[in-house]
Amino acid sequence: MERDKVFSGKTAIVTGASSGIGRAMALTLAKAGAAVVIHARRKDRLEKLPGEIAAQGGKALAVEARKWLVANGLIKIERSGKESPHFG
Repeated sequence: MERDKVFSGKTAIVTGASSGIGRAMALTLAKAGAAVVIHARRKDRLEKLPGEIAAQGGKALAVEARKWLVANGLIKIERSGKESPHFG
């Protein structure tokens, strides 16, 4: 294993990945060989990051926070399109 690919074969989950420290961590982990699952609220910024990671030779999957919350039953979308918290 190359020294700079210490996370090769590993998967990392990074929250807050659309900017700042979260974005830097996602890029760094990908450069170190990890496949990264990136998570954030700001969809517009989040959607750009997988392309940047791929350009470095890495792998990334972007998951928008709202979709994750819905998929895990923490937010319920009503027929009207309104969101309501749903905790159990």
